[in-house]
Amino acid sequence: MVELITDLICRPPRKKYDIEDLGPHSFHLHEEGGKGKVCIRRDLVLTNRQGHTLECSHYVPSWIDIDDADEGEQQPRTWQWQSQDLDAPDQGRNTNRDHDLWNLPLPRTPCVVYLHGNSGCRLDADDLVDEYLARGLSLFSFDFQGCGVSGGDYVTLGGLERSDLECVLDYLSGLACVSGIGLHGRSMGAATALMVASCERYYHLVAGMVLDSCYTSVRDVLRDLAQGYVGKVPLLPTVPLLPVGDMVERTIDALRAAVMTRAGFDLDAVDVMPSAKHCQAPVLIAHAEGDLLVSLHHSERLMEEYGGPKTVCIFPGGDHNSPRPDGFNARAADFLVECFTREKKRERLTRSSVYRVLKYAAYAA
Repeated sequence: MVELITDLICRPPRKKYDIEDLGPHSFHLHEEGGKGKVCIRRDLVLTNRQGHTLECSHYVPSWIDIDDADEGEQQPRTWQWQSQDLDAPDQGRNTNRDHDLWNLPLPRTPCVVYLHGNSGCRLDADDLVDEYLARGLSLFSFDFQGCGVSGGDYVTLGGLERSDLECVLDYLSGLACVSGIGLHGRSMGAATALMVASCERYYHLVAGMVLDSCYTSVRDVLRDLAQGYVGKVPLLPTVPLLPVGDMVERTIDALRAAVMTRAGFDLDAVDVMPSAKHCQAPVLIAHAEGDLLVSLHHSERLMEEYGGPKTVCIFPGGDHNSPRPDGFNARAADFLVECFTREKKRERLTRSSVYRVLKYAAYAA
């Protein structure tokens, strides 16, 4: 039994796909009035600290006029050394490259990073692409290590995935076409986003987050599942029911040791509550009321402990993996647009204040 559950934790079903499943590299927005709004997708590979390759896609609203883009400046394409652009001439696997699009300068826009769940992949971002691009934001999606077609053999529920996100943030923060970064995570992706957004090295890069079905810790999830399905164990008709609390904890400890042996990570290291208390980025916390895998009380605890501005969205019914209700993706996109807008105003105010200080200092000298 321990071996079976260990498999479910660190080697769930892997969602593999062909690169063609991502669709064309140039496409129009699927919305009323979207005709003429051409967007492009760039596929690239990053390498994380463990040496695993991360398969990535960057969706960009190329229909935005350069003069209308953030900061109103034309920005060149810049790709950091640790990435391989699979659409670049003589570097890609794709044969349908559009060299005109390659030479087109990108507008400078905010970017939202989508972070999938433990059995997901970058294809899961398809439902969000139109919503974010229609609002002038770019969208970056990727396969975590051990997921999709990225390298790696195991899933660690946020333990090692945080290094994947850090790799992505290092990359995006070096792009001239990215003016700000937001995070949209689901389940494992949400927990990973929260842990990284509270990190001293990266907190200043995150303008806002959408956390869908985030768990407080892996141990809490396992404890809820065990207590929910086991309850109390009757020994004999004449023997009182045996409380299983201690048995559950011992079983989780055995799972912890098995996962450590097999995948090399400590499931107790995935505890987002300390991160929630220190995180200051505005957050939209979402959860399905009928979620039986990660209970609603996980998000309720996050709401209580979260240190920054917070908004909650509870879906009636639904479950952990069900499609989100109509209108939620638009609400999430609007929320992050507001976060980027506030961040831009704050930066302008800071620059203006610094300019006045320097001006008066020069005058006094």
